[in-house]
Amino acid sequence: MSQIMEARLTEDFNASAEIYGVIHSKFRTALNILFRMPGGGTRLITVITSGTKGIPDSITVTEKYFAQLMFLPIGSKVLCKNYEFYFDSIFEVLKGNIQCLRQSTIVINNMSNDSVGLPNLTSYLIELKNHFTESYFNDKDSVLSSEQRMRMVEDLQCFSKAWLEKDYTKMESILLKLTGRGIGLTPSCDDALIGIIAVYTGARLYAKSTAGITNQNLKAWIELIDIGSLTPFNRLLFNRTTDVSLKYLCCSQEERFSDVIIELVKAVFSDKEEDLRPYIYAVSLVGESSGRDMLFGMEIAYRELSKLLLF
Repeated sequence: MSQIMEARLTEDFNASAEIYGVIHSKFRTALNILFRMPGGGTRLITVITSGTKGIPDSITVTEKYFAQLMFLPIGSKVLCKNYEFYFDSIFEVLKGNIQCLRQSTIVINNMSNDSVGLPNLTSYLIELKNHFTESYFNDKDSVLSSEQRMRMVEDLQCFSKAWLEKDYTKMESILLKLTGRGIGLTPSCDDALIGIIAVYTGARLYAKSTAGITNQNLKAWIELIDIGSLTPFNRLLFNRTTDVSLKYLCCSQEERFSDVIIELVKAVFSDKEEDLRPYIYAVSLVGESSGRDMLFGMEIAYRELSKLLLF
């Protein structure tokens, strides 16, 4: 019986005959393995249980096998050979049918014209204001001072505006300033930046999928730069944040996101009116505070985008 239920890895992960790694960190429903790549650098692969929403660079395994892995201590050695994983002290090899998916790119359905669509953009902002405004940026119980939170919010807004202005230098400068700031396994600012990147990725794809655009403001969305044009995050942000956070930042630069983020972005850019609360709630449950901080970043990005439209 296959222990692997789904694999969301890029095709270059197992390009070498053997890759060695160690168990990096363990959580209730996830376990991270840090692999040293033969060509230099590292890759953090997350093993998750069935029922967990898909995330980039992850392998979903049966609950029985995941329970075995959780008994292994941090630092345990791992060998990957031909997409089979060998763990210390576990006789049973982790194997199964692996499909290397360039997982979780945001796909926006084709729109007929720009006179329809975006009925959810305003309602998204209203829902956030009414129900989901808690984050380390504006939570009264935050460990960050109000002055720190205010500066971080201003920097996030500047990053969002710099993106619209195609100011590469300023974007990279702000990334260097913000990354790793805040608390959490994936610090608050990192999560907010991923939220911004997801929204602008969706906006560009939405505009490109809309046939016969006549709205000059919406045309500006097509011209949003590809975040991949910046210096690769694994070089730009090296040693500035946690290994886990850097993984997700690098994935976002490749336009790969967790399923819950993709579902929310697609719903907001849908041409059909939807109840966004289930999507927002699903994101808000991610991590201790990561989901709420990503929602906060998404709110900043949506507000900037909405300024370009005439509703």
